[in-house]
Amino acid sequence: MLKSIFIIAMLLHGLIHLLGFVKALNLAPVNQLTLPISKVSGVLWFLCSLLFISSAILYGFKINWWWMIGLTAAITSQILIFIYWQDAKFGSIINVLVIFASVLAFGEWNVNKSLQSELNKFLPTKTASTLTITEADIPHLPEPVRKWMRQSGVIGKVKPQTVHLLQAGQMKLSPKDKWMSFDAEQWVKLAQPGFTWSTKVGKGSAIQFSGIDKYDDGEGSMVIKLYSLLPIINESGINIDQGAAMRYLAEMVWYPTAAMNDFIQWDAISDVKAKATLNDKGKSVEGTFIFNEKGKVIGFETLRYHDQTKKLETWKIAIDENSYTSFDGFSIPTQVTVTWVLPEGAFTWYEVEITDVVIN
Repeated sequence: MLKSIFIIAMLLHGLIHLLGFVKALNLAPVNQLTLPISKVSGVLWFLCSLLFISSAILYGFKINWWWMIGLTAAITSQILIFIYWQDAKFGSIINVLVIFASVLAFGEWNVNKSLQSELNKFLPTKTASTLTITEADIPHLPEPVRKWMRQSGVIGKVKPQTVHLLQAGQMKLSPKDKWMSFDAEQWVKLAQPGFTWSTKVGKGSAIQFSGIDKYDDGEGSMVIKLYSLLPIINESGINIDQGAAMRYLAEMVWYPTAAMNDFIQWDAISDVKAKATLNDKGKSVEGTFIFNEKGKVIGFETLRYHDQTKKLETWKIAIDENSYTSFDGFSIPTQVTVTWVLPEGAFTWYEVEITDVVIN
């Protein structure tokens, strides 16, 4: 609804600019404009009209650089309005709205551009993989992990190199906060541990954030921007490294072939539990995977650094065993809930659904 109103407003605003062009060239009487308009100004009014109409069309078709045209149109228009303030001052309202929307669109465009640059460096060069996973690849794994490999459908598949996940869900930063909806994309490397996670939080609400969470070459980082423009979090360091590595380890439920890599060490605990240790660049993290009798992962537990208590706290993942879905022949869970167990009690802060998976 708001999108349609914005498009219509830009179109009408652009058409109204034609009045300045008509008056400047004396094509027809324009009684609404009392001040004389030079032919040069008339051409500028005409140019603004074309720019606003073009910008509205580009915005309507979701062309992400529409803001370049819209911002140029609004600034040029506002200069003309200052010159002809007596007749055109009310056009400032639309110009302010277009400038505001253009600045927000620039932020999103810039984040997407930076993300693409990061992905170009992060993702491995695509090569045709011919390595097929067989039963001979899993005897060293604990029994519940072997059952997981079979249940997930990896046996007989060509070993993938990357996974691309589409996600939707909700999160909150403290028990008293309201839930904030988010959409996210995640790219994961499987031959060596690494991921890039990009999210948009609060879409459609007054307060919106964008974020990029990364782990590569043993190091993690987190950048969060308000309206994709103003950095409010830009963190790295040993605690971020630990948290990001832990994410990679826990999220193997979405890319189970990574569990067979040399950088993952497994230790049996029971028929339904196994400890996994991720070793990367001289650092390690560990956690316990919990399975049901069919070999499906239904939970994960570990200790993870909490930035408010400033110490390691229990971090749990609960997986809906009925949410397992087949993507390209791989069976993975799509409904996951994440909970902190803090001194004051358990706090569920993150709920996510996997909406699509692309395995390469």
